[in-house]
Amino acid sequence: MNNKEKEMKVCRNGLVALADRKFEVDSNNKEDFLQTLNPNTAKTVKGTLLKVDKFENLLGKSVYDFNLSEINELIENEFSFKSVASIRSSVSYVKKYINYCKIL
Repeated sequence: MNNKEKEMKVCRNGLVALADRKFEVDSNNKEDFLQTLNPNTAKTVKGTLLKVDKFENLLGKSVYDFNLSEINELIENEFSFKSVASIRSSVSYVKKYINYCKIL
């Protein structure tokens, strides 16, 4: 079983729905941040933050404590972009989340 398969939790209809997946690092901050967004946007951004969360867990620290090299590594390893617009959107929401955490 490869890493991707290990990540996937099987349920009745296949994979656990995005809405049911939980954050492991700074979960309260991420959930609170999502509450500041409209519901449709929050669903999309949750997928982005779950990728961030996975990398935070791997490094053992929060994304707002990452150095530039670690942020580049996060973007290169956790995201598969299909367009420039998707890159901008994901990076923008990661940046907004980091800024949100800094004012807490």
